[in-house]
Amino acid sequence: MAQSKEVTSFSSAISPKFTTDLLPAAERTALLFHLSYLYLAGYPDLEKLIRERALNARLLFVSSERVMFKCLCTSDNLVKSLFPILKVAVQKNKTEIAKTYLAKAQGWISEIVKAADEMVKGYKNENKALSDSTSTIYEKKTEKQNMTVEMKNLKQQQEALKEKLKKITSDQSTKQQEINAATSTRNSHISHMGACDREFAARHTFSFGFFSWRKGPSDSTVAQTHDTNRNILNKLDQDLQKHMSDMDQLKREEQQVHNEMMEITMKLMSLELKDGLIPSPEHLEEVKTCLVRIQNVLIQILRFWNHVAEILQKLEQQTFSGKELMDDLADFKEIFLDSITAAEQAWKAFGQSCMIAQEMFDIQARDAYKFLETNPASLSEEEKQKQRDAVNEKLKEICQEPESEGIGHEPESAEPPAALPASDDTE
Repeated sequence: MAQSKEVTSFSSAISPKFTTDLLPAAERTALLFHLSYLYLAGYPDLEKLIRERALNARLLFVSSERVMFKCLCTSDNLVKSLFPILKVAVQKNKTEIAKTYLAKAQGWISEIVKAADEMVKGYKNENKALSDSTSTIYEKKTEKQNMTVEMKNLKQQQEALKEKLKKITSDQSTKQQEINAATSTRNSHISHMGACDREFAARHTFSFGFFSWRKGPSDSTVAQTHDTNRNILNKLDQDLQKHMSDMDQLKREEQQVHNEMMEITMKLMSLELKDGLIPSPEHLEEVKTCLVRIQNVLIQILRFWNHVAEILQKLEQQTFSGKELMDDLADFKEIFLDSITAAEQAWKAFGQSCMIAQEMFDIQARDAYKFLETNPASLSEEEKQKQRDAVNEKLKEICQEPESEGIGHEPESAEPPAALPASDDTE
């Protein structure tokens, strides 16, 4: 069998390196709560609101850490239990054993899907509560405030940046629709490849949420179909990579605007404090943005596991039904085994990202909210300002940190990029 360089990609349901958005969003959440806590320290009823919201966010992180631990354990079980059993099943035609372990795996995944679904609901509810708290703070602010010329100028700059952010958000929404459409087209072509090519279908089925493709027989007609399908897939991957690159650029622009907004907000809130005014709850608005980012990653994870559950069910019902496996093994046993081995490597990478996310949630829940142990009203103005400056420096460091290759959301350069899940509701 003539072979060419294998082309691999992670499932379009989720990239296995999905922590790029999680890490900074989680870190920023605690820091922004800390700033709000310090700025509203002179108003006990508002301080109580901030404390309640921060404690709820911390509890969400505790629950999220448990979900990621389930993901980690299930990924580990797939690699150490399911895949070895399936290899034996393929080698020795032990279909009943394979079906038993596939059923177990579906049980593991059902637990994750249920837990992730609860987490998504939790983040939605917390964002609603944050909106209510923000509205309460705005209501507490004096309607007729004597703003200085400097305050008015800063307010105008702030509003201009908000409009710029709205434009970027709109562009991101449009780009996400393009990504979803490109992903759908790509997935349809993958299904077409499976329908046209039993070899590809065999390889794809055993990849468990990730797929690989390899040029097969040298027969001219079959080889031509292979080449055509491969070229189309490569073009679709290039288009998708372009869309993802555009989205990354929009995210960089968004971050730059957020940085500018943060500088202006700090100046405006300092002036408001000096004049005895209740500072605007701008930091809580940013907390909502952070929680939405985390929520969207959990939505990706939820859809990914649903996708894998469907694949395992199909594998149990069709591939290991008996006759189909016996028919295919004559030609494709080596392909099945190679694909399971490739899937093991992909799942190991996915499990590594689950571990990073789990540790991040654990650290944030355990350490990042210790500021709540101190009553901010007991601090001197000098100490409060010192803490504000320290928190601001940490926020700037997060904004300036480059994406780490170890936790980036894109696959290695040798692989086509993974897309976000097709979604009509990027919540």
